Amino acid sequence: MNSELERAKKYSNSLNEIRLRLAVLESMCQGSLTTGSEYFDYELAAVNLRKILENIAFGSLTANSRAYEGVYAGIEKIWRAKELLDKLERMYVDFYPKPLEPPVITDGIPRKLHFELLTSGFLTRVEFVELYDLCSSVIHSQNPFKPSATINFRLSVMEWVHRIRSLLRFHFFRLSGLPQLWLGELEGPDGFSHVQIASPT
Repeated sequence: MNSELERAKKYSNSLNEIRLRLAVLESMCQGSLTTGSEYFDYELAAVNLRKILENIAFGSLTANSRAYEGVYAGIEKIWRAKELLDKLERMYVDFYPKPLEPPVITDGIPRKLHFELLTSGFLTRVEFVELYDLCSSVIHSQNPFKPSATINFRLSVMEWVHRIRSLLRFHFFRLSGLPQLWLGELEGPDGFSHVQIASPT
């Protein structure tokens, strides 16, 4: 990841993966995709939700390749969200995306976009921890000598999908030690994810 543009492209690819995984989850919730087993469907949902959360966590670190490499090493051994977030924040305290309302476009030259912060309805950091741990408990094999556990996501899978979409539909985060920020769009008019490098005004 030699240039900022290359890192932004990598983050855009991460958003596209999230977008595709959200579509899989929506198909499952609508009944058009199933394994044939309700329990296996929940496991598949948990895997996709956790992959989405990991992409959210690591995505912004692509702005700082050294931080990304330092955090990613050994991540496959971490399955508790608090431990994951603590490790991320030691490298880059401001990694979590900040959700935005859709932009207000001002005509003129140059054209300007104005964003207000979204204040509710999105996946918060507290909920990130909750959902990550819930998914981990579903993914890991159960002790065969213990009674079968009931799967409980607290909210419906579709509601979690909605909150993730609200977090990422439009969002930004600042680059470590730099004045620029990255503006992410989960799904643009062309159906793909995009990232813009911007300067705040």
